[in-house]
Parts: sequence; structure tokens; C-alpha cells
Amino acid sequence: MTAVAPRAGSPPETRLLLFEVSGTTFALPIADVLEVMEIAPIAGIPGLPRRLAGVMNHHGDALPVVSREALFEVSEANLVPARHVLVLAERGGEAGHLGVPVDDVVGLADAALGPPQLGALVAERLSLRDRVTSVLEARRLVARAAALIEMSSVPVGTR
Repeated sequence: MTAVAPRAGSPPETRLLLFEVSGTTFALPIADVLEVMEIAPIAGIPGLPRRLAGVMNHHGDALPVVSREALFEVSEANLVPARHVLVLAERGGEAGHLGVPVDDVVGLADAALGPPQLGALVAERLSLRDRVTSVLEARRLVARAAALIEMSSVPVGTR
């Protein structure tokens, strides 16, 4: 079987990791996902509400983890227990920067992505594996997590 070459000027295909949060399918470029881990205990961080963020052990290092409710703006009532944590890293990096709990990992898909929407967490919406999928950018997800943590920080001793 002969592979079909992409048309001139069309974007190359990107391998995506598909996952679910609260019944919605999302995707991240696999190059931004350092590891998919089983969910592990998450410890609180002094000065932050436990419902927002915590840390978990990632091969002996503390990995910040931000809740699905905050990152994806979903109601806690609509969530099932998280089964996995996506460890996000800079492309080519070896250290995790953020843990993202997800309901489940759906699989992999290849897609030609267009230019991302300016300022939006969702870079693009595609139909992948018969599902409407919101493609995310890892750097925007990390920036959103950092902003949420910064906004929610309570100086120690003032609670």
C-alpha cells in the first residue's frame, strides 16, 4: 500500500493524545505529554484551597496538580473519579511542569492542525474518532493553571 503524500501547503499531521473530562473529549499534542500516570494521592499546598490544587509524587519530585474543575471549568457534580494524570512538559523536556487529572485516556489520533485561535485555551475543534474533540495547547494550559494558582493564593497565616 502506498502512502499518500500531503498536499503542498497543507499542515503536517500531529499525533494527539485524546482524553475525557466530564464527558467532553480533549486532545493534546503527544510531544507535550511527558507521561500518563495512574492517579496517585495528591497532597495539599499551604495557602491554596485543596479543591484547586495540590502536589503529587512524580518519580521523587513534587509535581503540581491543578483540579479538573478549575482547569476545564466543569462542575464537581459532573465528574467521575479521575483515573489518570497527564504529566505535561516543555517539548523535549525531561521534567514535568504540571499534572492534569483526567477521567480517562481515549487513545491516539493524527490530525492536521491549523493555526491556533489567539488567546483561547482551545486551539481548535475537530472530529476525531467520531467525537468532537477540543484540541488544547499545553503552554496555554500551564499558563491557565499558573494564573488560577496565583489568583487563589492566600498568604500563610491569613486563613
